[in-house]
Amino acid sequence: MVQSSLSFEVLLYFNYYYFIIFVVCECILYFFKISHLPYSTDAILVDIFVFKFFCTIQFCRIHTGRKGNLTGKNTFIIVSLLLIIPSLIGILYITLIQLKILRLEMILCYVEIMLQFLEFIFGLLHLCANKRNKY
Repeated sequence: MVQSSLSFEVLLYFNYYYFIIFVVCECILYFFKISHLPYSTDAILVDIFVFKFFCTIQFCRIHTGRKGNLTGKNTFIIVSLLLIIPSLIGILYITLIQLKILRLEMILCYVEIMLQFLEFIFGLLHLCANKRNKY
C-alpha cells in the first residue's frame, strides 16, 4: 500500500489557501492599475487573459496533486508536477513581462515561486519513495 506524503500534502494545502489570497490581491491590483495607471486596453486584456490561464492551471495542479497524494496514484502526482511548468510561465509573466509591475505583485509571485519549487522537490521525493516501496 502506498502512503501519502505529509510534507507534500501540507505544501499543497498551504498553497491552496495562499493561492486564494493571491488571486484576491491580484484582482484588487488589476483594478488599481486600470483606474490609476495609464494602461492600454490591449495590454490589460492580455494581462487578464494570462492571469485567468494561470489561475486555471494552478487550480488543476493543486487539485490533481492533492488527489494523487491522497489516493496514492503516481499518475496524478506526475501530472501535477508537469503542470508546474505552465504555472511558472504564468508567474514569470506576471513578475517580469507585464507592462506595469507593482512591488506587492513581485512579493506575492516570489512566494508562489518558492511554494511551487518546494512542492516540486517534495513531489519528486514522494515519487522516488513510492517507486522504492513498490519494488
